[in-house]
Amino acid sequence: MSIHLKRVTYNNQGFLTLNTAFVSYPDILDMSTISSLRSDDYPTDIKYKLSGVIEHIGSAHGGHYVAYRPLFTHNHEKGMSQEDEKWLLCDDSKISYVHK
Repeated sequence: MSIHLKRVTYNNQGFLTLNTAFVSYPDILDMSTISSLRSDDYPTDIKYKLSGVIEHIGSAHGGHYVAYRPLFTHNHEKGMSQEDEKWLLCDDSKISYVHK
C-alpha cells in the first residue's frame, strides 16, 4: 500500500506554499479497525509494515526527491531479513547509511 500526503496548498493570498509540518508514522500501520473488508473471506488482522519513505526537499515550486529504505541483510539459514534500525538514504547516485 502507498500513502501520499499532499503537502502543497494555496495560502490566503492565493500563493502556492509547502506544508512543512512534521509528520510521524508508525513502523506498523494497523488498518484492522477501519477496514470495511472484515468478513470470513478476509483476515481481520490487516497490518502493513513500513518499507520506505520518499521525501521532497525544496519548495512548492521546485526541489529534489530522496528515498529512504530499510537495510536488508542475507542470512544463509533465514534468507533476507530487515535490520530494524539501519536504513539507506538514496539520493541520486549517492547512497548512505542513516538511522531510523
